Amino acid sequence: MFSKNKSSNYEVVIGEHTEFNGNINAEGNVRIDGQLMGDVKSNGEVFVGSNSTITGDITSSQLTISGIVQGEVKVIGELKITETGNLVGDILVSSFIINKGGTFKGNCSINTTDAQSDLESLAKEFNIQQKSNSSDLEENN
Repeated sequence: MFSKNKSSNYEVVIGEHTEFNGNINAEGNVRIDGQLMGDVKSNGEVFVGSNSTITGDITSSQLTISGIVQGEVKVIGELKITETGNLVGDILVSSFIINKGGTFKGNCSINTTDAQSDLESLAKEFNIQQKSNSSDLEENN
């Protein structure tokens, strides 16, 4: 069932045959393999499985999209859209990777002065510090 990212510990998992309506606020990692209508806010990694659909905004430290996401995305670190991923919505990110076959339709703010200011505010909200000249993150102690 969890072929990718097996080593990650997920605080929240929405299973493949599950439909959830509502918002998710999590301190840790989140994995969505089903259908979600609502927003996701996570201090950790969010993984959107290949058979999943999310209609809502996602705010996280890291995000991998292998399914379908329709909504605004804000990621302090890296956003990755895999070969099966589809994102329709505006993004604010530090780093953006899209594999061949993946699709993205929207506006992208990355490494601009406004984007960096917004990401720094987001990092403060998450209590995470961005390393200079890098998209890697380190938690504040």
